Amino acid sequence: MLEVIVVTVAIDFIGVLRRYGIKVVLLRHDYRLYKIAGGPPHRPGLIKTASGAAIELEIWALPKSAFGDFVSGVPAPLGIGTLSLEDGEPVKGFLCEASAINDAEDITAFGGWRAYVNHLSPPPQHEKEFDHATA
Repeated sequence: MLEVIVVTVAIDFIGVLRRYGIKVVLLRHDYRLYKIAGGPPHRPGLIKTASGAAIELEIWALPKSAFGDFVSGVPAPLGIGTLSLEDGEPVKGFLCEASAINDAEDITAFGGWRAYVNHLSPPPQHEKEFDHATA
């Protein structure tokens, strides 16, 4: 099995990966996370930089025999490269072409794509139940 790191399950081709295991990890503090312009679907993009932050990601196990088919479906400006986890372990994962951040929103401060998406669509608040005893 080959481990492939992904920013989120919101990527449109992630259904292929759902059949395999998942674990959540942090990247080293030298990456920035962007919401790439365009969509839907909206896509996150990672850029390695000297002034980054720890970004929460997911690692999916993918059979080596499926890697070529998977990579052939990765749309530009995304690509596969080597990323460094917080503990220094190198893993293959999604990176973004540097030119894609020209029109992108820097969302590094959210610490991950899921946190950013949750910020856009917070869970619904349940209304307080009517208390007949105090009415």
